[in-house]
Order: sequence, then structure tokens, then C-alpha cells
Amino acid sequence: MKSTDMRRKRALKVSGALPVEPRDIPQPMPQGARPDEKGREAMCREAILRVFLEKTNMIAYRYEVAKDETTLWQATPGEEMKEVRTENFYDYFTHEVLADADQSEDVLTRLTDACRRIRDDVVEYRVKTQDGSPLWRRTSYRSLAAEDGQVYAVVGLMEDLHDTTHMMERQEAQLKRDPQTRLFDREGLELLVNHQLMELSRGEKGVLFIVGIDDYEGLCEMLGESSCNGYIGTLSDSVRADFRGVDVFGRVKKDEVAVFISGRISIDIIEKRAQRILDLFLRVQPQDYATVSFSMGISVTGLPAETFDHMVEEAEEAMLSARRFGPNRCRMYDEIKG
Repeated sequence: MKSTDMRRKRALKVSGALPVEPRDIPQPMPQGARPDEKGREAMCREAILRVFLEKTNMIAYRYEVAKDETTLWQATPGEEMKEVRTENFYDYFTHEVLADADQSEDVLTRLTDACRRIRDDVVEYRVKTQDGSPLWRRTSYRSLAAEDGQVYAVVGLMEDLHDTTHMMERQEAQLKRDPQTRLFDREGLELLVNHQLMELSRGEKGVLFIVGIDDYEGLCEMLGESSCNGYIGTLSDSVRADFRGVDVFGRVKKDEVAVFISGRISIDIIEKRAQRILDLFLRVQPQDYATVSFSMGISVTGLPAETFDHMVEEAEEAMLSARRFGPNRCRMYDEIKG
């Protein structure tokens, strides 16, 4: 035993190791922490929330079901975090926040359902603005429930969607097509065309074709308005396969169908597209009626600042000029002003 102990002592001495003394390990904080510790913890949580809201530009909220009271938190760099309490939140939300009556029922149903059952979801809706411009908001929300399963609060984050692409996608989703013609009306057409014009890059063009039915009144009198709308829908369907999904089809007036394309397009391609549209339209003729003829006008621009309304004026002027030369003719605005 002695020899063994001596060897151990020599080994320790040679290696330079020291006996390990047991350290005092801090004991876990008791559940009943001191008031100053609780205060620091609350301050840390508030600071984290503030940093998050400042960086994301979101609004945090808590809705207390029993009180029907909502607390909103918003933080801006360099300013104190704002805390606002409001009662009757959903009544206020319906009349002061939601901009689209068609969305009201669906959005409110989903939000209020989270007050009754456990929900963890996201909803997007259009909100009112002072200048009437479109603005979409995304709200992420989650139900909080007691041990008995009763929901006592709903918490969440609100984020305004300022990104142009997101806003356009949501606006386009709201646009309605005529069920008979499957075409966008002038308002929808204007929104889509103006968006593509703003996105034009150097070297790209925006091209608006407007095709008018030469004797629309006679056609409508013979077929009836409903059948005439169906015929116009068939006309537009006949050319869709020759165009891309991003190209826009709409109805400028009752007797005018419009097609808008954009990209790196040469004059030669524009002329071929125009002739192709006329050829396909002429193949679609209503039964028990004399041959329908058409006239086409074209407006071309390379300016992102150009507008849909101005292009329509040019294309219609070119269309009327083409009509004076006879049926099934096409002219560009630059030709009549050149």
C-alpha cells in the first residue's frame, strides 16, 4: 500500500497536477425570486420586444377575451415604445380598419374563432389609408388557453405589406373577370398594364393592341347582348394560346378587346403578332350572321412613365385610322403621326 501511495505522489509531482478541489456550484434560483430580480426579467423581456418591433416595423397585440380589450405595442427607433389600449376592438376593426367589405366576413370569422378555439394562423386583408391608396396587412395570431382549455387571450403581430410585388399580387387576386367574356374590365386592365409599364427595363417595350368590331351595333342587335358577350369571349380565347401567361387580356369598351405584352420586342415581332391576332379573330365567326370584320390600332412605348390611358388614346386613334382604309386593317400610332 505504501509503495502504491508513493508512486501516486511522485506521479502528481512529476506531472505538475494539483488535487482538484470541489467548486461551489450556484444553486438554482428559487421560484419565489426577489422583487428586483423579477423587475429585471420584465425589463429584459420588454427590451427584447422593443428591439424586435423596431427591426421588423411590426405591431404586437394582445386581445383579452373576457375584457374585450386589446393592447397594442409599437416601437420606433429613438422613441419610447408606444402602448395603446382599446375596447370593442372587433367593432373598431370592422368599421375603421378593413377597407374591403367583401373580405370583412371571412377575416372577422377567422379572428374571432381564435377567441373560442385554439388557433395559430395567418390572415391577410386590405386596410384603409388616408389617401385611399391600397395597403395590405398580414396578421399572425395565436390563441392562449388556460388549463381547462378556455381561451383567455389572443396574441399576434401585424405587418403592413409595403412591397410592390406583394401588393400587386393581392390586388390582382381581387380583380374580377367578366364570367361571359373571361376578360378583365377596363379598371382591372389599367391596373395590370400600368404595373407592367412601371417595371419596364432599358431596351424593353410595352405594346397595346386594341381590336374593334367594325359593326358591333348590328352584331349585338342580331345576336343579343348575352350571345355577343359570349362571342367576344370566344374571340379572346382563340388567341390566348399564342401568348404568355403574363400577357394581359381585357375589354376597353363593349366593342373593343385589348391585348398588352411587354419585353424585348422588335417592330417585326409586333407586326407578326398583330397579323396573327386578326387572322385568328377572322376564323371565329358567329352562325347565321354575315362575316364580322375588325380594325386594329397599336400603341408602343419604351417609357416606364407611360400610362395605360395615354396608350389607349393612341391605339384607338390608330384603330380609327385603319378602319378608314377598309376592313381587317391594322395601324400603329407612330405610322399615322410619322
